[in-house]
Amino acid sequence: NGGEESDMAAIFGSGEMFDTATLQRLYPGGAEEYVDRFTESLDQAIKSGFIVAADRGEILGLAAAICPRA
Repeated sequence: NGGEESDMAAIFGSGEMFDTATLQRLYPGGAEEYVDRFTESLDQAIKSGFIVAADRGEILGLAAAICPRA
């Protein structure tokens, strides 16, 4: 059902893979820079109360696992 997919996108957003040139432009330091910047954003979200601190380790593990590789 196509409606379910758009309903989920409305709730969770959607995404698409960047090409290599875009990844290199956004994260010239590669995967390490991506994870560092992700961690900074995650810590700010925890500090702001949007994410509970107990989930930090699991979220960082997921981020490292799906980290874009250029």
